[in-house]
Amino acid sequence: MEMDEELYNLIYKYFNVYEVRRKEDEVIFLGEPLADIEEIYRELFFEFAKRGYEISIRRSLGEFETTVKRMREKKEKKGLNLILFIATVFTTMFAGVLLYGINPFEHPLEIYKGIPYTIAIMGVLGTHEMGHYLMSRRKKVNTSLPFFIPFLPPLGTLGAVISMRGAMPDRRSLFDISVAGPFVGLIISIIVAFIGLSLPPPDIAQSAGFELGIPPLFRIISHFTSYSGGIINPVAFAGWVGMLATFINLLPVGQLDGGHIARAMIGRYHKLVSTIVPIILIMVGIFMTYFLQINDGGTWIFWGFLTWFFSMLGSSHPIDDKTPLDKRRVLFGIFIYAMGLMCISPVPISSI
Repeated sequence: MEMDEELYNLIYKYFNVYEVRRKEDEVIFLGEPLADIEEIYRELFFEFAKRGYEISIRRSLGEFETTVKRMREKKEKKGLNLILFIATVFTTMFAGVLLYGINPFEHPLEIYKGIPYTIAIMGVLGTHEMGHYLMSRRKKVNTSLPFFIPFLPPLGTLGAVISMRGAMPDRRSLFDISVAGPFVGLIISIIVAFIGLSLPPPDIAQSAGFELGIPPLFRIISHFTSYSGGIINPVAFAGWVGMLATFINLLPVGQLDGGHIARAMIGRYHKLVSTIVPIILIMVGIFMTYFLQINDGGTWIFWGFLTWFFSMLGSSHPIDDKTPLDKRRVLFGIFIYAMGLMCISPVPISSI
């Protein structure tokens, strides 16, 4: 691979180079760093990126290897995305028709009646990931298309995920990409909840065996509709699921969206927050279960252990970790966390 002389000079500025290995698609420099390695990487990353190159630095057998190669737009294989999307359409349609009180095994031709729930739930959870995807593209961070996850009723899906393959340039990019998903997903959840609460509930003889806790935001929306309590339309249930997913995703822990947002807002102090939050959730669950005698308080204990796992994974490490967020982003971060708290009730789901 051929490189401009200017790029060679940049490497020699920061390294005492004693060997250069040229290959067809990359150039490897072996040499000792002349300054702090993190400072060097941050400087070189942006300088090479704007010239169309990507750079990596690693220490191997006591030597520092700096590898430079041209950025290449990888053609994404969309076959798996499509297969999972189609599978999730069927599993959500199956879940939806059950929510409408129809047995799809006895009436297989009526499975299409679950389509409103399919559109609602995939719209709520899919736009969340598309928010991440589109913002990643805007920030020029390499990201996959969403992968939908089919699941059993009553949800029919566990949402969707994307894979970030590129380095995170700075804390502002980390914040914008992380907050885009919950923000867009929450807006769609509000719209879907409003539409669902305006629709008549299904005519079913018995409940599904569980009762939903009504979060403050859901209750506020209900005041602007004809909903008067009791069973809700499956479309409204999709909005409720979207709000629950928003709350969980905004927990400021590890690889969750809330963890990335907190990492961008408070930097390395996020590690302390990520350690404390799971403990708080477990303590809330213990208090509700053993002191308030609420049988379903164990949900919080489960979330506590789940977030403890996420906390061990850590959060993203931006290349430029020194430039802080502007006040506008900090205020918006506080706002989105507050909205997340509006999406949860003390007992989200209770058995009947």
